[in-house]
Amino acid sequence: MKKAKNTVKNKVGKELKKMAFKVLKPFLPFIIIILGLFFAICTIIDAIFIQEVQADNSTMSAAELEIKNMCISKADYLNSCNNFKDGEPTTYLLDVSDREKDKTIEWSHLYSIMVFANMTNNRKLDENLLNEVSKYFKSTFIYETNVIVTETSTTDDEGNTTISREEQIQYLLIESDSIVRSL
Repeated sequence: MKKAKNTVKNKVGKELKKMAFKVLKPFLPFIIIILGLFFAICTIIDAIFIQEVQADNSTMSAAELEIKNMCISKADYLNSCNNFKDGEPTTYLLDVSDREKDKTIEWSHLYSIMVFANMTNNRKLDENLLNEVSKYFKSTFIYETNVIVTETSTTDDEGNTTISREEQIQYLLIESDSIVRSL
């Protein structure tokens, strides 16, 4: 008798599972997309939290502070070492309009990607993971020197004309190759 009850219970349970799957089957792609969006939004919120709230190091553990400092160093390297001025390498951001500042990598971007890699692949947050995720974030800024020449002529009371010439050098950002926003 007990065996018959368990058999009926198992059969009813299996039928309910099949019926639930049949009902949910058309919605599975939407559920997967919604879950993907949820995780993407969580990662973005985490990046904002990291950048805004954790600017104060007093709330961070020693391990978190070490990872933050590694990310800051890597972001500084990625932002300053692949730039060219008139075809010559330079380590400076020179654009007069500061357009390249919008394209620089923040340490929190790298940290967020590391956290996402940790969530998806259960990877340890360390320098190896940082090097792996940051290899695709190298920005290149190409500058052109622009010399602005200003000539001013002045005439005194006696009719003598004096011409003064002033040169001002500006570096213009003419091309950038960056994963963060385009020109």
